[in-house]
Amino acid sequence: MLEAKKGLNQGDDIAGVIVKVGSNVVEFKTGDSVGAFHEMCTPGGSYAEYAIAWSHTSFEEAATIPLAALTAAISLYAHHRFPHGYLQ
Repeated sequence: MLEAKKGLNQGDDIAGVIVKVGSNVVEFKTGDSVGAFHEMCTPGGSYAEYAIAWSHTSFEEAATIPLAALTAAISLYAHHRFPHGYLQ
C-alpha cells in the first residue's frame, strides 16, 4: 500500500458537472459534464486536466475511460515499440 504524502491526492479517476468557471476559462461552461484522470501522486488531485464528456456518457464511464485509454496506450507502446514521444 502506498502511503500518501501531505498535499497529494490519491483520488485520480474523476467525473462531475462544472458548477462555476472563472472569467478567463474558455474551454468549459457551467453545466458541462466532465471526466478526467489526474497524474497519480502529484499535488492538485482532481483539480488538474479535464475533458468534456459526451452527453450519453455516465459519470462512471467518464471517470474510468481515461485510465482504460492510458492502459491501452501503454500496452500498445510496449508491444509495438513505438518511438518515444509517439503517444504524446
